[in-house]
Parts: sequence; structure tokens; C-alpha cells
Amino acid sequence: MAFLAGGPRSWLRGCTRFAVASRLPLGVWAATTAIVLAAAAYARHNPFASGIWVHSDSKLYLAQVERGVHLYRCPAAPATEWCGNSGWFPGYPWLIDALHAAGAPPAGTGVALSWLFGAATLVLLWWTFLRRQRTYSGIVALVYAAVAPGIAFRYGVYPLSMLGFFTVACLWLLARERIVLAGLAGAAAMCSYPVALALVPASAVWLLAPRAGLALARRFRDVVVACGLIVCGLALVLGTQWIEVGRPDAYFLVQDKYDHTLREPFAPIHNALRALHRTSELALRDVPHVETLVLSFTLGAVLVALLARRGRNPGEDGLIAVWAVTAWLLTSVPADLSHYREDAVLLPLAPLLRRLPRPLSAAIVLAVACLVVPMTILYVRGRLP
Repeated sequence: MAFLAGGPRSWLRGCTRFAVASRLPLGVWAATTAIVLAAAAYARHNPFASGIWVHSDSKLYLAQVERGVHLYRCPAAPATEWCGNSGWFPGYPWLIDALHAAGAPPAGTGVALSWLFGAATLVLLWWTFLRRQRTYSGIVALVYAAVAPGIAFRYGVYPLSMLGFFTVACLWLLARERIVLAGLAGAAAMCSYPVALALVPASAVWLLAPRAGLALARRFRDVVVACGLIVCGLALVLGTQWIEVGRPDAYFLVQDKYDHTLREPFAPIHNALRALHRTSELALRDVPHVETLVLSFTLGAVLVALLARRGRNPGEDGLIAVWAVTAWLLTSVPADLSHYREDAVLLPLAPLLRRLPRPLSAAIVLAVACLVVPMTILYVRGRLP
């Protein structure tokens, strides 16, 4: 306990050293944030007004803070349909509510949390998977994480920055075999967004794989602990909703009316290609389709690069890859999802860009960076529902 041993001055010096050592990821985040704010200003909005970052589902997260979770029969709709805000996970609103209880405005608090989690995710990646290596590949991966697809939703009042932070933490702790802490980080991710469920199969595959000196019984126990804790996050969400609205299936009742039927996972790619084929001139409204294609290409490229290693142990990159494929499936198979928003889920695949040839990784980062301004403009104008 350095704080108790050395006192506040020692703690302050430690924080200062940490901040100095983290100046590169913080600088990359600051530069990216400046571009996002400039794009919002270009769209004739005050980038520091919290209202421009509140759109669509943001209002449902804030409603959980202001009025609690609610569930009711939809007016002027079939009697079988349910409405309310119980169809959105409460981890992010819980954090907003905790600060709101101290007097902070909900919308402004939500924006601040998204920005803080965004910066913290870059710092976490830098200290974990990227190992503070100021190499070309390390910096490229860091910049990609800063400008990764779905960026506007990581700055808006959405839980996607929070999800990214706890997903990276869970994956790193799994790679270090810190089983309980990994499970707790996964549970925090699970409370924030449903796609965190991808951490369960990724954890199981990673922990069941043969490891030096560990018997099958020990590996199986690790799977039960890690996956059990992550699933506890889901149980906590459903349990609290049961207490608040009286139905354990409140989340599923509300989501059912959106008709997220299953489809083949390449449908978003096909839809994006068809939409771009129909247009004679690329316009601002077409940018989300371009984002989907760029992200799909990036995921495919890093997977090919890993498979091309000809049987060598992929290590922690294999863990990230299993998680990324599972998360991609969870966001691609259900129909009627907003893929320009779900793209933000895949930020943690950033370390895999280190495995790509330099020209290819640079081209991907440049392509993704070119999407930051138009996607931000679309978001602040409310055109990404």
C-alpha cells in the first residue's frame, strides 16, 4: 500500500509518473478528441453542449437515471408488444446515477464518463497488450484504437466506451491468468452492454486450451470461475430489472418488438455493398456503409494474418481473435441492428493490427481516420438513429 506507506506525496508522485509514462496514449486521445469536437463545430453545433451527444437510445439510458427502469404495454400497438427502457442494460446508467446523486447533471455526466472511459481504454491498451512499445506497429495499433469505427458512439451518451474498457481489461487479465479479476471485469462489461456475452466463449476457449503444468481439472475450474462471474453480471442485470418492474424477462419483452431475427452473418456486408452500388456519387449518408466494409476488411485481414503464422502459438492474439469473431457474430447475425453503432464494439481488436504488413496497417488506419469527421457530423445531426 504505497499510499499508506509513503503518504499523499508519494501517491501524487506515483500518479505523476504514471501520467508521464501514459503521455502518448493520452496525447493520441486528445488529438482525436480535438478532431471530433472540430467536426461537431463544423456541423454548427456547440461541441461542449451535452445535448448534441444525446441521441436515440441515449435518452433511454438517461431515463433509467431520471425515472428508473420501467416496463408497460405499448399504446396504440398490438397487445403483445411491450415498451419501456428495460431493453437496455443498466451498468452505464448506474454510474451516471451515482454521480447524479452528488448533484451532477445526468447528460453532462454521461458525456464525461464516455470521454473518460475512452481515454482510459487507450491508456489501458498501452500498458497491457501494446506494452508501451514505441514501435511503428504499436503506435499504429494505438491510433487505430483511438479512431476505430463507431467513434461517435464512444463520445456520445452510450455505454460503448465503458464496454471497451472492461472488455480490454477482461481479455488482458485472462491472458495473465488472473481468473477472478478477469471474471469481475467481464461482469462489469456484461452489465454495460449485451455483446459482452462474447467474453464467455472466448474465455472458455482460452482457458480450456492446454497450458504448461495445468491439468484439465484445473483448466475446467478456471472456466467455471471466469465464465460464471461474467454470467453473474447478466444475472445481476436481469435480477435488478425483476425487482424494479416485476418481470425477470423485462429485457427480452422490450427487445422482442424489434424483431432481431437470425440471419446469415455476412448480411451487413452484402447490404453495404448493395447500398453503395445503387448510389452514383458517394454522399454523407453513405459513410456508415463504408465504415461497415472497412471494419469487415480489417477483421478479415487480421484473421488471415494470424492463420498465416502456420501453426505457431498465437498467444494472447488468439484470445483477442476468438473474442473478436464471437463479438462480430453477435452483432451481425441479429437482423435490424444499427451496425454503425455496433461497429464500436470491436475496438479491442486494435492490437491485432501489429500482425499486418506495415503498408496495409497504415492504409487501414488512414481509411478509418477519414471516417471520423463524417460519422461525427452524422451523429451530432441526429442522422444515426
